[in-house]
Amino acid sequence: MKNTVRKIRLEGELGEKFGEVWNLNVQTPHEAIRAIECQTKGFRKHILDNAEKGIGYEVIIGDQGIKQEEELLYPSPMRDAFTIVPTVQGSKSRGFGMIMMGAAIFLTAGAAAGMFAPAFTMT
Repeated sequence: MKNTVRKIRLEGELGEKFGEVWNLNVQTPHEAIRAIECQTKGFRKHILDNAEKGIGYEVIIGDQGIKQEEELLYPSPMRDAFTIVPTVQGSKSRGFGMIMMGAAIFLTAGAAAGMFAPAFTMT
């Protein structure tokens, strides 16, 4: 039987507050973030509030950090876990990839949704 559930890890205070391990049927990091947001109260607000405090997030797919925000939208093999790591802005990252501020996690997905919207509407 094919594995359709992906392990999502929330590290640090994010995991303490919203659960360290999630098993979700998602293809992209954005879908994982959205699924957690839908199932927890205050997840989005927490991430956005942390941005004001200078806390960003590294998103790691398997053992590779994302290098561009658009990678939140790219499907990954189901064997690759997603890890979201809170990181204080200005500190050294784990070296995996870019540190994204909270709003970017949500705005990238919203902008991409507009790219795939129909070019016309029916009246």
